[in-house]
Amino acid sequence: MPRSAAASRRRSGRGRDVQGTVHQSRRDAKSYAARPAGLISSHNPALLDALPDDAAPHVVFCYRHPEDGSSRLVRLMDLPDYPELAARGPVGHLMTQGIIERFVKEHPGPEERKRRAHVWLNELRRQTG
Repeated sequence: MPRSAAASRRRSGRGRDVQGTVHQSRRDAKSYAARPAGLISSHNPALLDALPDDAAPHVVFCYRHPEDGSSRLVRLMDLPDYPELAARGPVGHLMTQGIIERFVKEHPGPEERKRRAHVWLNELRRQTG
């Protein structure tokens, strides 16, 4: 009987999804999040929320580029205005609410924000005479 690709990955340790290795009886996700690891792949918001503060900037987010449809990977700390994103809450919450995806795909970069501020300031000056 042929093995499934997922079963092969689990047996070999490649492509391991950490939530598949956490027994349901484990309530303390922090003990797993605090373990040093090279790569953890998870869609589990509780596990992502349990990441230590110093690990959150190193989370890599995978998304589909809105223009060409290609898959892209971006480390959160490499995003322009990352502190603004981080101030909105823990990573799991940001993921489940779609905030990270919107931030990555739609958030204006520093140059666009500067341009918008200049437009607003010029309009304000024009109105006040």
